[in-house]
Amino acid sequence: MDLLLRRTLVRFVLYAALWLPTVCIAQIKDSIDHIVFSVPKDWESLSTDSYRQLTFHNKDKTFCQLVIYQTQPSSGNKQTDFNTEWKELIEKNFTVLTFASPLNLKTKKGSSFQRLGAKATDQNGNKYYVQLNVFDCGNSIQSVIAVSNTQKDLQRYDSLWQSLILNIKQNKAGSSVTVSAPVSAEGKTIVGKWAKSASSPPQYQNGVLVNLVNAGYHKGQYDFKANGTYTFHGESQFSSNDFALTDEKGTYSVTGNQLNLSPASSYTRKVDLNGTLKKTEQLPLTKRTYRWALHYFEGIQETNLVLSAVAENMLDGGYGSSSQFPNSFLYSREFIPEWRFKIQ
Repeated sequence: MDLLLRRTLVRFVLYAALWLPTVCIAQIKDSIDHIVFSVPKDWESLSTDSYRQLTFHNKDKTFCQLVIYQTQPSSGNKQTDFNTEWKELIEKNFTVLTFASPLNLKTKKGSSFQRLGAKATDQNGNKYYVQLNVFDCGNSIQSVIAVSNTQKDLQRYDSLWQSLILNIKQNKAGSSVTVSAPVSAEGKTIVGKWAKSASSPPQYQNGVLVNLVNAGYHKGQYDFKANGTYTFHGESQFSSNDFALTDEKGTYSVTGNQLNLSPASSYTRKVDLNGTLKKTEQLPLTKRTYRWALHYFEGIQETNLVLSAVAENMLDGGYGSSSQFPNSFLYSREFIPEWRFKIQ
């Protein structure tokens, strides 16, 4: 094993001698949450609220792409944390098959991380080698995905992309997780699960279909957690053999009567009657702002979370039918949805 590692290192050095001089000059220093990194001259950079993407295209037609995601709270169990990130970031974006366990590694500066790679196929049938690296940041974690053409190609870039990461900041014992803050006292009343179910026809504007999520039937459930994170799961039926499953996670904050959602991942899976996957679509990571209120409806004897918004959207579906709360989505704590398909 040691001999194999030495040979791999030699191959990397030989390859690197051909192209490293053109990419080793760092022009920009950037960071997202705990990870501080540099952007070399010949790497393309894309920044969003929830991730940073760095891409290098080599002259020999190979490439290396890094996606550095926002920090997530740690469960306190490293294996559980890694499994969660693998499901969210790898299995929901690629078709992969691996029976290996992640390796426990350290950076040159001593930061601990777990790593697992696998051959992968995206939804368009393109084949890659993807690698998930989950860094230990104390009471939180932060993930970096590395992608290349093949495992051999990614091994060539391994030392290079790791050199781009300048520092992994640590949460001190007892400090709060930086990805989210505990909700304010005024927001604690919405902590918990809130669900809705509705039926309506597809929506069209000028003959163009603009909203499929609330066609046929639409069920959705928010789970607002006390640490300031949330998840959403939705299930919709368009026809007898056409369904959509929507999942989103992110952070939220409450200020007065305003609820702000900042998604970190959001996607819809189109499936048939048997749950066979047809297509996966990433949804825009657009922040949403609602005016919220709690209202007790005497007729149904339920307290609803009323979320008022300027427009309908792909997650909440269509507005509720209450004349008392126009342009609003109504979610009930008492309603427990029955899902046709298993939640991943």
